[in-house]
Amino acid sequence: MPQNADECVVESSLLTMTGYKIGDYITLNPQKVESSTSLGDIDISNDEDSNDNNSSNEESDSNNDSTVKNKKVKIVGTVQSPLYISRSRGSSKLGAGSVNFYMYMPKENFNMDVYTVAYITADGAKNLKTYK
Repeated sequence: MPQNADECVVESSLLTMTGYKIGDYITLNPQKVESSTSLGDIDISNDEDSNDNNSSNEESDSNNDSTVKNKKVKIVGTVQSPLYISRSRGSSKLGAGSVNFYMYMPKENFNMDVYTVAYITADGAKNLKTYK
């Protein structure tokens, strides 16, 4: 799991389909989306200089319009999310309109005053039948 704000975990298919490896850096290109319920979409680009992590992050720290503080993040592991159990990753208001991969980063890497998603559990819900 990420220990620092400039680290992330990604789904394993991102590694197999793009050639990235654990330890590589990904440069994020956050896009603003005109919606109060969305973080916006983040495109990734291949980063030729994966050893210099400071220049991109210093540049992004001064950009208060960005939803992320560190645009250059290090892949520190893989993760499997129960939120994405089908091949479809959902839709997007940007690009071709679809989401190809997902990643998780610590909340410290986001420039946001509010939470945009909440996952809630309730006592006793585990014993209820989900599907009848």
